Amino acid sequence: MTSTSRRTALSLAVSTLVMIVPLASPVIAAPVVVDTITVGDNPTSVAFSPDGKKAYVANNGHGTVSAITVRTGKVSRKIRVGDNPTSVAFSPDGKKAYVAAGGRDTVSVITVRTGK
Repeated sequence: MTSTSRRTALSLAVSTLVMIVPLASPVIAAPVVVDTITVGDNPTSVAFSPDGKKAYVANNGHGTVSAITVRTGKVSRKIRVGDNPTSVAFSPDGKKAYVAAGGRDTVSVITVRTGK
């Protein structure tokens, strides 16, 4: 084998090796808490309205739902719903919120616009 042939074979081997070496993984920053919102006792779940403007939090130990204005991150009202609310869901149009209350085996229905 001539020296030119050896160099070509060596170049091919190095090229192949370089092409199969994986690139380093990108560095991903660890998640951090950017804000904390105080609601009622023992919050158990949160649901966002379909338009993303409101978040309702079921406060299991307080018998309430905290309505949060997402834009400001502030509780706009607390709504009494009965014993041990555990979860919240919005209707598809966002006009009603449904709150499961385990202490009474009921679902409370809230009109979102009025909070009643």
